[in-house]
Amino acid sequence: MTILLDHPDFEMISQNAPFGCRAGYTDALYHLGNTCAYGVGVPQDDKKAISCCQRAAGNGDDLAKLFLQALKGDAKSQYKLSQRYTHDGGFMQDNKKAMLWLEKAVAQGYPEAKATLEKMGRASAC
Repeated sequence: MTILLDHPDFEMISQNAPFGCRAGYTDALYHLGNTCAYGVGVPQDDKKAISCCQRAAGNGDDLAKLFLQALKGDAKSQYKLSQRYTHDGGFMQDNKKAMLWLEKAVAQGYPEAKATLEKMGRASAC
């Protein structure tokens, strides 16, 4: 699944996403939650992002469940999300977003996130 922000028809899709959300379409809910979380094409709004992702997760979307837990501050989910952005795990690779979620997990003391950040520091020093 490609996240909406990376889709070549982002403008058209983002204009129609609210219609899909009202109809309860899982992908539309997840994608609108993503756009609200990052503030791309719409004002940044964590409450709306969480609301959209909760509905998508309730419809069984595993990626929405992961994103929702990360938005709510779960360090393990933040780390897993950073890895998905790093390794093209379900959507386009985005090192900036990967680092954003990795740093959130590190700030909460998540050990695997700390180890990954340290490893990245050594790799960039070479």
